[in-house]
Amino acid sequence: MKIYENEEQSVAPEPAKPQTQEARRDQCGTDDANWRIGYDGLAYLGALTTLAAGRVFTFVAPFQGKPLRLRRAVSQAMQAGVGAAPLLSLITFFIGLILALQSAYELRKFGP
Repeated sequence: MKIYENEEQSVAPEPAKPQTQEARRDQCGTDDANWRIGYDGLAYLGALTTLAAGRVFTFVAPFQGKPLRLRRAVSQAMQAGVGAAPLLSLITFFIGLILALQSAYELRKFGP
């Protein structure tokens, strides 16, 4: 029964047809290409794992079976800190000098 002149009878849409294997290959690429992408990803993950394990071994290996000598570690840290003091002082002086010159240039804009 039509109420309006231009009204068309509504029809339910047809259910989607299942795709064939060939159609899916055309959409996603060949099976060989998909396999290669998966293989490359797995190889990358393996390389990262090997790299991380090597780094952990490099850090842990010197301490295997040996106690940490706290006195020697503190002594070495103190020597490194005292040895770095002159260079640190020189760097700090030059950073302060640069900041003073830049501040003077910017503050000159506000007055004589």
